[in-house]
Amino acid sequence: MKVGDLVRYPDAPVRTWEDEDPLSNGIIVGLDPEDDPIVFFFGKNDAKPYYACDIETLSKVKND
Repeated sequence: MKVGDLVRYPDAPVRTWEDEDPLSNGIIVGLDPEDDPIVFFFGKNDAKPYYACDIETLSKVKND
């Protein structure tokens, strides 16, 4: 997983934007000291680290 990858939390229930705390798709904005992704989930307004095994990559950043 790299910064810029689009990810999702596969165990999260499907929620709408009107829900209080949506957790669905997000983007990796950094890595913590253990190389786990720090994810900004759209609709949450903050970024937190998550275990890499709990996150599914939807789209990877290309290196040119």
